Amino acid sequence: MLKKYLTALMALSALSMTVPSQANWFWPEKSTTLPSITLESGVMMPRVKPIALFKTQPSFHFTDQNGQAFGLKNFQQQWTLVFFGFSYCPMLCPTTMAQLNNAYQQLSADHFTPLPQIVFITIDPARDSQANVKKFVSAFNPHFIGLRTDDVAALSQFSHELDAAYEKINGSGKDKDSHGDYTYTHTGDIAVLNPEGELVAMLTMPHTDKEIANDYEAIVNKLK
Repeated sequence: MLKKYLTALMALSALSMTVPSQANWFWPEKSTTLPSITLESGVMMPRVKPIALFKTQPSFHFTDQNGQAFGLKNFQQQWTLVFFGFSYCPMLCPTTMAQLNNAYQQLSADHFTPLPQIVFITIDPARDSQANVKKFVSAFNPHFIGLRTDDVAALSQFSHELDAAYEKINGSGKDKDSHGDYTYTHTGDIAVLNPEGELVAMLTMPHTDKEIANDYEAIVNKLK
C-alpha cells in the first residue's frame, strides 16, 4: 500500500507542476506580472492568478470549523496560506500542519506583520465532518481555520486553481482501517494568496518550518 501511495503521490506532484500551463481558463492572460523572487522552498507565479470559482459562482462558500460561511471576502484583506488535506491522513497532513504551526510561531516571535491566516481545506468531506475538521485544526493551532464543502465539483475546481492535486485510492484487505476502505494521495504544497484573494506563489515540497516562514516574509516584503 505504501509503495502504491508514494507512486501516486509522485505522479500527482508532477501533475500539479503542469496545471498553470494546461489550465489557461483559470489564469487570465492580462493579470498583473509578478516580480521574480528567489524562494528557499517555493516558486512565485509569473502573474497574479485570480480565483475564477468566485467569479463563476459568486455565492459559493465553504463552511469553517465553527459552522460559519467562508467565501471570497474571507480570503481578502489579509495574506493567506492554504493547504489541502484530510484529517485521516497518516503522515503528510499532520507533518505539514505542524510545520505551518511552527512557521506561524516563528513569525509571531519575530514580530513580523502581517501574520498569515492559515487555512486547511479537507479533500475528504464524506468523512471529515465539521466536528472532525475542528478537532484536527485545533490540535495544531487555535488560530488555524478548517474548511469543508459537500460541493465536490467546486472543491475540485478550487484545488486545481490553487495547483493542488489529489486522488482517491480504494483499499482492500489489510489496507482497510476503521475509517473506511479508502485513502487519498495528494500534493503537499502550500498556496500563498495575497490580500485580494489571488494566488501569487506556491511553497513546494519538501519544505521546513524555517523555509515556510522565510519565504512568506520574502513574498510579503516584496509585494506589500
